[in-house]
Amino acid sequence: MAAREKEQVNHNTNVGKIERWLSAIGGGGLLLYGLKRRSWSGLALSFLGGVLVHRGATGHCYLYQAIGADTARKEAGLKRGVIEVEKSLAIDRPPEALYSLWKNLENLPRFFDTLESVRAESDGRSYWAAVSGTGSQLEWEARLIEDRPNEALIWGAGEGGGAEVISVRFEADPSGAGTRVRLFLKYDSAHSLLGAAFARLFGKVPEQALERSLHRFKRLIETGEISKAA
Repeated sequence: MAAREKEQVNHNTNVGKIERWLSAIGGGGLLLYGLKRRSWSGLALSFLGGVLVHRGATGHCYLYQAIGADTARKEAGLKRGVIEVEKSLAIDRPPEALYSLWKNLENLPRFFDTLESVRAESDGRSYWAAVSGTGSQLEWEARLIEDRPNEALIWGAGEGGGAEVISVRFEADPSGAGTRVRLFLKYDSAHSLLGAAFARLFGKVPEQALERSLHRFKRLIETGEISKAA
């Protein structure tokens, strides 16, 4: 049922219902106000109002499309208990250096404070062990479901390797100044036993857990405390 509900989200809709209502109401007000002014500035306000009305009516935002944001899917996911969190951070190292560190899963507990150990097998499977803030132990099997050298690593857990997902992406700065690392986490706290365990592991604010891990990784790599040989 959850999968069917997810498929019903229109691919062109990337704005949540609350945002759509606010856009329509605010845009309508700007449109009328701008038309009453009968000036160039009023014309600009009317244009902006029209854009907001269109955003509210269609549920599609071109800015969101450009940056890859989607509050509609996030809103739908939260109703079903699906948690999706993404955090990013710029690090002064090339993508290939960061990728190699993440590829070696034994490095992960050095900057994920909830992880105790990660053991990788040659067939893409790995075994993760963690401990929550309350001291409860958690172990699960994950499978590497996507590996794009120097670009991305994606692990899925649960049946078929896709129920819960942890991914990391490496985006090189066009100027060559470093890499933006994007860390993504998804789990279903309502319909998955592992997802419910993840909810206990990452707490009520999983964003903080991801952000804390990224900053710790940045500190370790930029100070040389963690190296390719680690």
